[in-house]
Amino acid sequence: MISFFHFFTQKLRLSNPWRYKVPLLIAFCYFLLLAGNVHPQTSAAAFFTAIATTVGFMGFGYLTNDLADRKKDELAGKSNGTTNLSTTSIVLLVITFLGIAILPWLYLPMDMISAICIATELALFVLYAFPPFRLKERGFLGVITDALYAHVVPGFLASWTFYLVGNKDYDNFYLFIIALSTWQLFSGMRNIISHHYKDFENDMSSGTKTFATQIGKEKIYSLMTRVFIPLELISFLGFLAVIQLKIDFLFVVVIIFL
Repeated sequence: MISFFHFFTQKLRLSNPWRYKVPLLIAFCYFLLLAGNVHPQTSAAAFFTAIATTVGFMGFGYLTNDLADRKKDELAGKSNGTTNLSTTSIVLLVITFLGIAILPWLYLPMDMISAICIATELALFVLYAFPPFRLKERGFLGVITDALYAHVVPGFLASWTFYLVGNKDYDNFYLFIIALSTWQLFSGMRNIISHHYKDFENDMSSGTKTFATQIGKEKIYSLMTRVFIPLELISFLGFLAVIQLKIDFLFVVVIIFL
């Protein structure tokens, strides 16, 4: 039971997603609340409910990854949050995280598109981590899958949900969601390739077949700097151009900030 609470609290305190993934999702929600001119009380209730489901999805995602990588992390000498967990604790964590992820949708607006996104997100977590699929070790397919479940699907689901909260009162939403999904796809691909580059030696030691270990460290660095970072930058500028249609002088503010 101590191990159960240790894993649970550790995953809630993870600095990486709270530093750049969650704030980005929050920004999408804020923008669509603005675009839909949603009442403050409705906005607050939807926002805090959305934070809850985000915690559940994140916890389930990290749990599946850690469970699938237990043996390989041990070979590489890496820490793994599930190392000392009993089967009972693992089952309790799965139920807990799924409950936190799913129950908020009793309040949040939901339609068929929302349900497909939720099912896709959960399925990608499992397909990415566990055999016989283990898309994590399927080369470039693993890169795309990671980008989808870590960036594209959460961004799409958050945006669609708050578009519904605003009663679909945003004329440029479909342009917005295309620009957002394109940017998040390239951003996610760059992010996981960067992670593969940094973890290259550990993955070689553990025998993990990532995209980087398949094509080599020098080639992955070249792809990251010459292809994926430029694509991420260009798609981000395209996304800003769409936002500019709603928020005047946005580019000026961004340039000043940079």
